[in-house]
Amino acid sequence: DVSVTDSDMGTGGMKNFMIINLDGFSGTATHMKLRAWDGWNEYLFIQVGTYTKATNSMVWGTEVRTSHRMETFHAYFDDNSDNVVIAYEDEGDSGAGAILIVQPHATANTHITSSSGSDYAPVRTEFETNTGAATYNGIQVAADTTNNKILVAYIDSGDASEIKMQSLTLNADHTLTSYIGETLVTANSQSTRGWQMGFANGKGVIVFQPAD
Repeated sequence: DVSVTDSDMGTGGMKNFMIINLDGFSGTATHMKLRAWDGWNEYLFIQVGTYTKATNSMVWGTEVRTSHRMETFHAYFDDNSDNVVIAYEDEGDSGAGAILIVQPHATANTHITSSSGSDYAPVRTEFETNTGAATYNGIQVAADTTNNKILVAYIDSGDASEIKMQSLTLNADHTLTSYIGETLVTANSQSTRGWQMGFANGKGVIVFQPAD
């Protein structure tokens, strides 16, 4: 049984889009919608909604716009820390790699608001300052549940499109610090067509297709 709900995507080309489940799949379930589209210069929009199983329906709350521009992003929800972790290539900063931390369930919620039309500022940490890093080429983020860290991997267009990875520590103030610095995953000067990252058996796992 499929429920189709108009979530008001707006006009303009879609750059990236994700739906993240925040609390399981019981009688009702909360979801977060993330989208970036060129109708608003690649700014990230966030919207939270509730799915009701009994009526197979989805009701969305008010969408809010961040001040962050991104062509490419990837995100996951960490239910232990109650954080949505969003890794992205900063369109407003020459494609530098950055991570936003959004806490959708916080009691004193300063990171997301339902105020109509409001901009808000999730906590941002830049992890890659190379202006050629990752621009338009893809980024992946995953939880290192063994060491309680955040893994982020990206294709570095400023360095022969090689895949690189970092491990980061999430601090109490939602900033991030380096745990394991930038590490080359693919061979020197080996470019990549397609790839995916995950975490299993205590290790970050990357599957990729070499371009040559």
